[in-house]
Parts: sequence; C-alpha cells; structure tokens
Amino acid sequence: MRRLPRVVALASAGFTVYPTNPPALARYRERHGLAGQKPDPADAIALAHLLRTDLHLHRPLRQTVTVCCA
Repeated sequence: MRRLPRVVALASAGFTVYPTNPPALARYRERHGLAGQKPDPADAIALAHLLRTDLHLHRPLRQTVTVCCA
C-alpha cells in the first residue's frame, strides 16, 4: 500500500489515521448538507462528523514497521 507523506507524518507523530474512501466522503458530505461549501473546510468538517458519529464503522490504519535514517 502506498503511503502519502502526510499520512506517514501523522502516524509517526502518534496520531491515529483512519483511511476514508473519497467518494464515500463526498456522499456523506452531500447527505448532511455540507455540499457546495469550499472543499477543504467542508471535508474537514465532514471527516470530523463522520468519525465522531460512526467511529465504530471505521478501522484505523495499521501501523507498519517504519525505517528511519538518522
């Protein structure tokens, strides 16, 4: 699985990362009246609501062995 640099940085900093399918997020945003807003703020709000209300339906990204060079 390809890891994006921001995902790696967040996971390395100790944050739990929940992967989300972009079309599923778009449908959630439309369903809850967040469609039509600017994409980044609307996505942040939708993701926060999605995990707040439906966390039991999502699995965190598994941590893999990270190789780090000093």
